[in-house]
Amino acid sequence: MSKTTIEKKGITKFEVLTAYIEKLEGDDSAFSKPEEHAGTKGAPFVLPHPVYSDVVHGFMRDLHDFSKSHPEYDTKNYYEIVKDAGIKDLKNADVEKMDEKIVVNTLFYIVRQERFCDGLILSCIKDGSIQRLLTRLKTIDEEFKA
Repeated sequence: MSKTTIEKKGITKFEVLTAYIEKLEGDDSAFSKPEEHAGTKGAPFVLPHPVYSDVVHGFMRDLHDFSKSHPEYDTKNYYEIVKDAGIKDLKNADVEKMDEKIVVNTLFYIVRQERFCDGLILSCIKDGSIQRLLTRLKTIDEEFKA
């Protein structure tokens, strides 16, 4: 496997993503805490929802940009790739056995599934799942440099 121009200049393939490992530690994203409302037309109920920090929004943007610039990871089929890999429980997934394609698609799965499950990204940050996946990418980068 040959190194790309970027990697030859000292920037690793996944560095744009792995830079978020430390940034996500102690991230202040949280669920909103709506005030009490009467549930009337003038004061409707407001459901709690995740409020993401600029760091998390930056991570989501960089992951999508990475996906566009690396079509070899086939993130358009993220759901099938994650399903075929047998990943059912992100919190307890054996990240060390995942190859880079599965890791990238699992990260993409988390971000895309937020649309259907409010707070999934927040949950995966709080339980360390995203950080473990990013750490795996960092390990893959280090193995490639060696």
